[in-house]
Amino acid sequence: MNEYAAKLIAGSESNFGNIEMECGYNSISYFNQQFKRIMKVSPMTYRKKFSTNFYCFYSSFNN
Repeated sequence: MNEYAAKLIAGSESNFGNIEMECGYNSISYFNQQFKRIMKVSPMTYRKKFSTNFYCFYSSFNN
């Protein structure tokens, strides 16, 4: 698990299966397990918390 996976999760809309394969994992469940072990949150939670699209989403509801 590396920073590259975290950047892909937060900075793209790619599905987790594509990210997992791009990072060299053959199993989504193993990727999720390792990501959570290292980052202390699941990939989905990480994306929700750190997504670069959050500002666009938030702005659309406050205009």
